[in-house]
Amino acid sequence: MRRLEEFHALGRPIALGVSRKGFLGRLAAPGGNPAPAEERLEGSLAIACRAAAAGAAVLRVHDVAETRRALDAFAAVRAD
Repeated sequence: MRRLEEFHALGRPIALGVSRKGFLGRLAAPGGNPAPAEERLEGSLAIACRAAAAGAAVLRVHDVAETRRALDAFAAVRAD
């Protein structure tokens, strides 16, 4: 995710499916038990916003309405 812009620079559409993935559960609980899939919404939303900022064209998500609202809010605060 840190270098997502490098893929965008290739000139091809980026599609990501990271919603509720295991690495999000581990990020939410460093050194402890990973958060279960149903407790990874915030991480999924953060990744969706990061991906959108990097130019991702397609996001596969579990929580469609929540992701849409997060992306809309993210776009509003980024607007010039």
